[in-house]
Amino acid sequence: MSSIIKKHSSLLLFIAFFALRATSYLTYSHSIWQSIICLALVVGLITAFYFDQSLAFIIILAELLFGGTGGFLQFFNFSLRNLLIIVYLILFFGGKLLAGEKFDSRLLGNDNEKKDWRLLAALVVWLGFTVINGYLAKNSLTLIMRDASSFVLLFLLLPAIEFVRKFKFDKKYLAWLEIFLWAEVVWTGFNFILFRSGLASLHDQYYNWVRLLGAAKLTQVSWFCWRVIFSEHLLVVPIMLVFTALWLKTKNKHYLWPMLAGTIILALNLSRAYLLGWLFGLIILKIFCTWRDWLSTTIAGLAVFFAIFIAINLTSSFGQFAGLDLLGLRFIDALWQAAGVHLASTPQLDVSVDIRGNLLAPIWQLIKTAPLFGHGLGIELTYQELGKTLQTDQFDWGYFEMLAKWGLIGCALFLTVIVQLIIKLYKKITLEPKNLLWPGLFAAWLAFGTINFTAPAFVHVLGVFFLVVSLALTAKQPPTN
Repeated sequence: MSSIIKKHSSLLLFIAFFALRATSYLTYSHSIWQSIICLALVVGLITAFYFDQSLAFIIILAELLFGGTGGFLQFFNFSLRNLLIIVYLILFFGGKLLAGEKFDSRLLGNDNEKKDWRLLAALVVWLGFTVINGYLAKNSLTLIMRDASSFVLLFLLLPAIEFVRKFKFDKKYLAWLEIFLWAEVVWTGFNFILFRSGLASLHDQYYNWVRLLGAAKLTQVSWFCWRVIFSEHLLVVPIMLVFTALWLKTKNKHYLWPMLAGTIILALNLSRAYLLGWLFGLIILKIFCTWRDWLSTTIAGLAVFFAIFIAINLTSSFGQFAGLDLLGLRFIDALWQAAGVHLASTPQLDVSVDIRGNLLAPIWQLIKTAPLFGHGLGIELTYQELGKTLQTDQFDWGYFEMLAKWGLIGCALFLTVIVQLIIKLYKKITLEPKNLLWPGLFAAWLAFGTINFTAPAFVHVLGVFFLVVSLALTAKQPPTN
């Protein structure tokens, strides 16, 4: 295994991160070339699986972590990510069936852990029901398949458990997380500069590409400042909290660098949901350290965030605008939003707040009309904005989206899985005090639950990826250091 992941793999992953995006842009209007590249990558995955199944799984992990939302390359409108995962699952489960390999029940753990598996199986069945429910309700088939594709990742759980039980979770994988953060810093900063300088503009070819295939959200919030959000930023706060917990426990200065990278990303995307999640996660980490360590780390983290944000705005405005009024308004709105109150003044600053407020009434109407079973996957919202009737499949309210699509039953099943995971993490902190990973993951999941209030974190493909990784790590029997 040591030959598979070496130190220089970090540089290769950093290069691959940008090579993927450059290739996607250059072949954006050439579906044949994109399909050929996808086919070549699938052949590479099959070859890797033939020689070493662990290497094939690492390829899947790398794509999930560094491939954005998975849509940069398309095989005739079918995303590379979905193609790779489906091929891998066929190879993994098909290979076991053809080999006549019996299922190893020890993978499921003890009797208590097997109950968790039955709950997870019930959730998968219910998700299947939501697909049928959405189809019978005549929801868009494209939207149904898009919503369902996120949960195909749940079938990666068994190979993930096999992988983490076979190989020790160590600093090599933490290096991957650090590379991810710094790659996102460069990528987000590059796009900020591109749009601030006018080299790219709304609705030009680059904007359409990065919006469609990169799932970017680009908003001009002042004359000098742009918000640049990519869907993969969803993982930034959980990863930051893991490194923060490691720093609090070890005082290893190396962990400060990924914390800095995450702070830069938060200053560039300025998302209320992520800021609230980060702050809540920091509060949770107080449980595992002294007041002195926690206060010094938290105050320093917030000071660095403010300094970076002000520096970005002063630089982009040539010293004319520090951005404090912008930051203040977004923080105030975030706190009110968490309390369920909509501020009428803030939409002048960012229209996304106004849209989110307008979605509440139609979402609640959907929930009331099908509270138990939901409306199925692929449901769309009809709402009013400036006297116009519009439709969207973006709910912007995580828990409400789950209720509207899955109903109370599906929502209860999913949240029970999450709660049991959080409880298991807390128990592992007590039982395995030398394992420094658990406190960070515990805080990360509570922060993730906070983010899900105003962002679809749980139902996002990367949210499911985070769930699969966390379940696999907690299922591992031997303690990790």
